[in-house]
Amino acid sequence: MMADLAPAVPVAAVVAPAIVVRDLTAAYGRVVALRRVSLTCAPGSVTAIIGPSGCGKSTLLRCMNRLHETTVGATTHGQLRIGSEDIYHDRINLIALRRRVGMLFQRPTPFPTLSIFENVAAGVRAAGRPSADVRPIVEYALQRAGLWAEVRDRLHGSALALSGGQQQRLCIARALAVDPQVLLLDEPTTSLDPVGTQRIEELLYDLRGSMTVVLVTHNMQQAARVADSTVFLLNGALVEQAPSRLLFTTPSDSRTEAYITGRFG
Repeated sequence: MMADLAPAVPVAAVVAPAIVVRDLTAAYGRVVALRRVSLTCAPGSVTAIIGPSGCGKSTLLRCMNRLHETTVGATTHGQLRIGSEDIYHDRINLIALRRRVGMLFQRPTPFPTLSIFENVAAGVRAAGRPSADVRPIVEYALQRAGLWAEVRDRLHGSALALSGGQQQRLCIARALAVDPQVLLLDEPTTSLDPVGTQRIEELLYDLRGSMTVVLVTHNMQQAARVADSTVFLLNGALVEQAPSRLLFTTPSDSRTEAYITGRFG
């Protein structure tokens, strides 16, 4: 059981914040990717972002931990708050922000030269946790990510020896080990088989309440299964945000209905 692996030195309690976006515009040079987008992600909820390729889904996600600006020529205007903090404030500590706002990408990105154990421990050590805390935190993170039973006997083996689905869950464990308040996922199951996809979806379902999760997905069935709220973007603009059960059954905008019924996209 998960409780059996709770850290000997407790991990700090996580308070899941709300995410509030107001009039956010983001561009790559002269190419505008987001146009005055406003939305709210409730604290402790799972929010899915859907829409056709090129509509701005990944850009919106990258703005939520300020990765967007790492692209040459990228600009943003508007407001983005996580909890009470304006993350585009001039004095924001980006290292601390990205520790609180973890992000996973479409393809798993384990550190290739580190073992399974050290992949998860890397962020814990960087945060300056005492050495005695590292192993129980790593074990607990692997347990939360649903990977502990599969790797407990090969923790010091190569992370690259894991399957694609296991590597993705390893990256989730690495993010969870530093107690993020927010977890951003950019199509995390695209390259996974059905079993790997199911395990990730079960994990996302279990994480609600303990953190705020934002998921970009092309899979509308996935959004309907795991997300409390779904956002539909089109051509860089927000068309509709609603509880998932409503958006997928009785959308309020004809463009949303056309997309979810397969008439375009």
